Amino acid sequence: MAASEEQGEPPLKKAKAESAFRIMLVDISGNEVACGSWHGSCKVLELFQAARRLKPGLQCKLMHSKFELQPQMSVSSLDQSLACPVTVVWIRALQKSRRTYGKAFAAIKAGGSVVTWGEPGAGGDSSSVSEKLQEGVVQVVSSSSALAAVKADGSVVTWGQPTTGGDSSSVAEKLQEGVIQVVANWCAFAAVKVDGSVITWGDPSSGGNGTIVSAKLQQDVVQVVGSGYAFAAIKTDGSVVTWGHPHAGGDSSSVSDKLQGVVQIFGSTSAFAALRSDGSLVTWGDESAGGNSSSVSGKLQEGVVQVVASSYAFAAIRLDGSVVSWGDPGAGGSDSLVSENLQNGVVQVAGSNSAFAALKADGSLLTWGDPSAGGNSSSVFEKLQAGVVQVVSSSYAFAAVKADGSVVTWGLSHDGGSVVSGRLQEGVVQVVGTRYAFAAVKSDGSVFTWGRPNSGGDSSYVSKKLQTDVLGLFA
Repeated sequence: MAASEEQGEPPLKKAKAESAFRIMLVDISGNEVACGSWHGSCKVLELFQAARRLKPGLQCKLMHSKFELQPQMSVSSLDQSLACPVTVVWIRALQKSRRTYGKAFAAIKAGGSVVTWGEPGAGGDSSSVSEKLQEGVVQVVSSSSALAAVKADGSVVTWGQPTTGGDSSSVAEKLQEGVIQVVANWCAFAAVKVDGSVITWGDPSSGGNGTIVSAKLQQDVVQVVGSGYAFAAIKTDGSVVTWGHPHAGGDSSSVSDKLQGVVQIFGSTSAFAALRSDGSLVTWGDESAGGNSSSVSGKLQEGVVQVVASSYAFAAIRLDGSVVSWGDPGAGGSDSLVSENLQNGVVQVAGSNSAFAALKADGSLLTWGDPSAGGNSSSVFEKLQAGVVQVVSSSYAFAAVKADGSVVTWGLSHDGGSVVSGRLQEGVVQVVGTRYAFAAVKSDGSVFTWGRPNSGGDSSYVSKKLQTDVLGLFA
């Protein structure tokens, strides 16, 4: 593996791969996370695994001095002369700009207990597993109508519609320990274990049955991502394994020779985009949903750092802060109306069902795509010119959190695009969206909800449990 400071990778330590390296992992406060000896021939993946054992369900970045480590690197590439530990930066998986499929919310409270609300059959009613949700939950993930919770001991609890992953009894024994990540698509779930293996359940045709690629999912998987009806897994060597509905990205044979050196994957409803270590992007799946990026291929050969999807389009942020979009023009695949303002300074993009919202470094925000899905933000234009720090979406609306703790919404009013409440004028620290509603956590640990009542917009029947001590929301 080539590695140099100029390329943004840690300088190679000139030592035999057989040498043992004593490495300490610490968090950003300097507290020890793990410590041990690893042979130089080992992959950095093992360091990730050591960190994730402490906090299952959370993702993390590993930093060595100023360099971000990648799982496929060799331990021998760490420069021991730097004489500094590897720093673990914890990241809640849900904080990425991802569309949500579900119609229920889950709030994690102090101690790791869970409160749920929304459509009862889609996970809003967790009474069947309530005893298992009293403590230790660190992450909750949703398919279209089921929820899965990862606990601190690495076990997984599921509930909701059985056919979309609410019933995991067929793989229950494999979900008792060692799970570090759970991801979902519309109808199925996939769990990555600490040994790099993958367990799947839910609708077989949507990736709930990974038998066809099971031999490739027994080890060395570092990340799994879902489209609407398929999954894609990245392995330690940067190769990719796909399964599920062939026309939703489950068949990647047309680009298999290009899927090398992959470091991250993103999914729309029926297509995938893979980011490679050289900053180039490879797409496949339904051509009308972003699987065909030939119209902008010249802009995707280098410098891509992040990709976000609507249902049928993608938007890529480049190293220079510009944005490139493709896919269904009506779903945000064409940014021609705002392209002049997307040439620099973009730091985050969020996607609804068929629109995008881009946050710029100066705190302003601009939108494009289907007006009825939040692509037209003219009604709140003045409020989005400065101070925005985060933007999230439901299917047909957006919510922007500002630096003063207030929230601005737009899009379809009954899907969360319109809210009048003094409780959203200050103190908001997190907003999360289901398919048709939003929920906000305030600095006092309370929760406020709005949007369609049966999708979580009405939390009145659990309101007493949401007055204090809420640490985070999942949908």
